[in-house]
Amino acid sequence: DEAVVLYNIATTHLEGGDKDEAMSCYAETLRMERSALGNNHRGLVVLIKNIGQVYQEQGELDASLEYFSEVLRIERLHNCYHSVFVAQILNKMGNIYLKKANVPNMMECFSEAKRIFEALGSWTLDGDQLEITGYSLYSISVCHPECAAAA
Repeated sequence: DEAVVLYNIATTHLEGGDKDEAMSCYAETLRMERSALGNNHRGLVVLIKNIGQVYQEQGELDASLEYFSEVLRIERLHNCYHSVFVAQILNKMGNIYLKKANVPNMMECFSEAKRIFEALGSWTLDGDQLEITGYSLYSISVCHPECAAAA
């Protein structure tokens, strides 16, 4: 399948540090897969997540949020609300909102991710599951007292 080969080429470029070429290949792979599967197929979520991650690494946070939101939309469309994958996407989004200083959305994403991890019996705050980068929860509560109760 041509899309699989192109996806593997994109991944190779990404691992080699050529993010621009990787994104070009990922974009073409996504176009091909959407053409074959439609816009709401669960087979697209890993590819869309990878594109979101590359955007996040490049500092293009709004684009990253757009792709991660699409992943959540597709997962929820297929009644996948409480999986480790969904919690990990919410965790990534929470960290992006943290970088953007959007405390309400950050707390919503982190709280929902934490609830999912707890429901699955895999809740930890030591990096195994919920990872908050850049700040401690205490610092967030000091800087943003409105979210101290949630923190």
